[in-house]
Amino acid sequence: MTNTFTTMPDQAVGRASSPARIVRPGPAASSERFEAGKERDWRQFHAWRLAATDGVAILVAVLGAQLVIAGFQLQNFFEGVDGFKGLSESRSIASGAIFTLWMFSLAIYGSRDPRVLGTGAAEYRRIVSASILVFAAFAVFCYAIGSEIGRSYVLLAFPTGLTLLLIGRVAWRGWLKRRRRAGEYTAKVLLVGSFESVVHVARELAKHPEAGYLVVGAVVATGLTAAHLPGTSIPVVGHLRHLDAALSSSGADTVAITSSDELTPQRIRELSWSLEPGRQHLIVAPSLTDIGGPRIHMRPVAGFPLIHVETPRFEGKQLLQ
Repeated sequence: MTNTFTTMPDQAVGRASSPARIVRPGPAASSERFEAGKERDWRQFHAWRLAATDGVAILVAVLGAQLVIAGFQLQNFFEGVDGFKGLSESRSIASGAIFTLWMFSLAIYGSRDPRVLGTGAAEYRRIVSASILVFAAFAVFCYAIGSEIGRSYVLLAFPTGLTLLLIGRVAWRGWLKRRRRAGEYTAKVLLVGSFESVVHVARELAKHPEAGYLVVGAVVATGLTAAHLPGTSIPVVGHLRHLDAALSSSGADTVAITSSDELTPQRIRELSWSLEPGRQHLIVAPSLTDIGGPRIHMRPVAGFPLIHVETPRFEGKQLLQ
């Protein structure tokens, strides 16, 4: 796929005839980074918020189920049904076990991973998968020990808790999108690649601020410096040869490679190793847009992350559209 963009004249974009220099941040930029450094990572804060909301949702579901089961057991006790007397002693243990396992499963499945928050269906799929795993394991365990309480929790706590979890995540996602449109809770991105690919990716990301990627600078192979990408306020902060310095000066926490022709595999590998674990991230942004999500599949082959794009097929109900 070929992207067509009109590049600016050399004089307009300030092509450097000498080796590219790095734009050093002024006092204002340094102050901003100092203030940002005093704050804890927003990803951790937001994960705590989600964990607290998840905990409340699960607690309500589990305690609600426990109360319903207790009422049912009490009714059968007065009616003389002996089969339910022994279950009262295991309700608290079952509730505590389900709460602990459910919270643990949501964490293990990465349902609060910043990479899936705010956009896409991966966050919801992980919540559903984690919930199914917990109750499937709980039901099998109760069946193995011959306990009737497992069925009651599966019928009561599972649908209630899953519904409350999804409602809570939808509410937090709406809040997060509003904050991201205001420029907060975003990953600060430094685009790296050819001039055309950098401009293309910058324009596409600007259309979707709710995705959480705020472009703060660009590094291009042409050696441009002290200029801005056409139609944007994004500065070109240096040359590929000075990538490490450009990353430091821009204050970015994410490097997005828009084209790899100018970067050798060894250079990309060295760049990934040089990033600070947990705080700085590396992503690859191919110049492939306006493609439906179901048509794109990632497949690692021989160490290469290959992106498969299925060709459109008109079959079934699509023939009637």
